[in-house]
Amino acid sequence: MLCRTPLQVVGGHLGLVMPSLQELEERLKRVSSTLADTKFSWKRQTVNGTKYIPEALDEYIQVTCPWGNQFRVYQVPVPDEGIPELSVRYVEEICHRGTAVHIASFYSKYFEALTRIIDYHDPSGEKLHIARVRMGPKQHVFFKEVTEEVPEWSGYHIAIYIGAFSKLYKRFDEKELLHKGNRFSDNYDTLEDALRCHQFRVSKIRADKRTVHVLEHEIRSLNHPSYMRPLVNRFGGYGVSVTH
Repeated sequence: MLCRTPLQVVGGHLGLVMPSLQELEERLKRVSSTLADTKFSWKRQTVNGTKYIPEALDEYIQVTCPWGNQFRVYQVPVPDEGIPELSVRYVEEICHRGTAVHIASFYSKYFEALTRIIDYHDPSGEKLHIARVRMGPKQHVFFKEVTEEVPEWSGYHIAIYIGAFSKLYKRFDEKELLHKGNRFSDNYDTLEDALRCHQFRVSKIRADKRTVHVLEHEIRSLNHPSYMRPLVNRFGGYGVSVTH
């Protein structure tokens, strides 16, 4: 959810994979005049620094949506079997210096996720860290430390699917980490409620009792209606038109 009022803008960016950057450029050109009075923009860029999708081409298209969210769109020349050519491959969150290790530890402890710490140097040469958290096959969330100010979380969320649904609910409930009283209609005051709604929410990433980052997770069971739901119009050249 990235366009509600107030605007929900990701502090970092979202990484997408599409079948053809050239075809994407043509579509972006067609809508540029229509979106001229918004924050919409796009530009071809060369990967500089940490490459989040190693198998992608070294070029990507940087797209700013009308509300200011940043997207980096990549092309993978030889897609892996079973991995869609068009997909959300990662989300990059920016976080405070010194928090990446704590964030990785949180996901390992509570989600039992595979994590890794990546070192990088910012433009001034300072050594910082990125926490890479695996969310699924070829899908990750990256938490990148920065020295500048980190914007406040603006209310957006990510949705993830887990198998050990009841186990994780009890784990988060025991540590009082459930995000209750949310703005949506789902209710999960009890495990029975969560099972009925097929989801619950967690937003505070903590180290001991200190909140080091805020990102809302909509944690869904494998019985959720959207799990493995067939999607239509997956490729940009089909069923898409622009009226001038």
